[in-house]
Amino acid sequence: MAELLQYSSTGGRWEFRELRVLHDPGTDVELRCWHEDAVFSLGELMCWADYHKGILFRDVAAADPELRFVPFPGIDVRHDYTNGPGAPE
Repeated sequence: MAELLQYSSTGGRWEFRELRVLHDPGTDVELRCWHEDAVFSLGELMCWADYHKGILFRDVAAADPELRFVPFPGIDVRHDYTNGPGAPE
């Protein structure tokens, strides 16, 4: 699960949401130490990149949005970065 704060233009207020994080079966995902190194949009997708893990994205136009995670190739997403991310290899 992930926590997201989003603005509702129809309600005119900020809303807190908990979203499921989807990923490919067999992918061992540890996202508790997520660091946004970049945030960008691609079409109707909002994307958050952590250079040590991969990309989280969601469809901003979806009525019931979910986060999707795609790991970068060759990155160990289980590594503990609680003391800082260091430099990506």
